Amino acid sequence: QRGALLAAAPSKQAAAPPGRAAATGDRDRAYDQALRLYRDGKTGEALETAEMAISRWGATAALRTLAGWCRLRGGAVKEAENDFRAALVLDPGAVEPQVGIGYVLLRRGVPRQAEEAFSLAIRRDAGNADALKGLGMALRDQKKYAAAADAFRAVIRAAPDDHEAETLLDAKPATLTVTR
Repeated sequence: QRGALLAAAPSKQAAAPPGRAAATGDRDRAYDQALRLYRDGKTGEALETAEMAISRWGATAALRTLAGWCRLRGGAVKEAENDFRAALVLDPGAVEPQVGIGYVLLRRGVPRQAEEAFSLAIRRDAGNADALKGLGMALRDQKKYAAAADAFRAVIRAAPDDHEAETLLDAKPATLTVTR
């Protein structure tokens, strides 16, 4: 399973009118709670909390992204993609939803498109370990093994405790069998 670092933070709002300021604080607290639940592996509860915050106080890119990760972990690929794309509408320069789209494309079996999504995320944040790892997987799936290994090494430099990247780097490429 993918170990998302999920660096997305609640979007900061301009000074809100007094009634809206309280709502924004509540939304940010709900996001923080949902993120804790997600990191604890309670993705269903995290999704419920994120959805509640969205329905009560409106969506942010961070809430939509978190909902997308929860859905992707639960296997709801189309719904996850919808959340990631909605996050990008709210914040077109955001990195995490772009990374999420890359993982959606990997799940769909289109590694070339996933490579493009991850490359865009890396152009925005060269040290994003999740984007680097996804890029490595997309390259591996295209049998570009040397480039994949370089990407996994970059993950290890960016996130030395990422054991999944070490495992991916140590894995031998699948051998091609010739059938007669």
